[in-house]
Amino acid sequence: MTSSKLVNYTTREFMSDHELEQYIVKQNEIFTPKVIEEFTKAGMLRRVLTKLWNKEGVHRVGILFQYRDEKHMFHAKVY
Repeated sequence: MTSSKLVNYTTREFMSDHELEQYIVKQNEIFTPKVIEEFTKAGMLRRVLTKLWNKEGVHRVGILFQYRDEKHMFHAKVY
């Protein structure tokens, strides 16, 4: 795997587990293999969506994007 020079990590919180699950479903609908291929061509190395379980009663996901460098991050965001 090519090494990354830039990582973007974001968390999102939701009011309920249902909203969180709907967000995950929507992300899976948006990030189709074709979309991921386009982002990869533009310089994205990896995208990971994780459900965070570190606190009871909190509905949170973490989203990680890894890019080759800043230039490639900009090109991937254009999509």
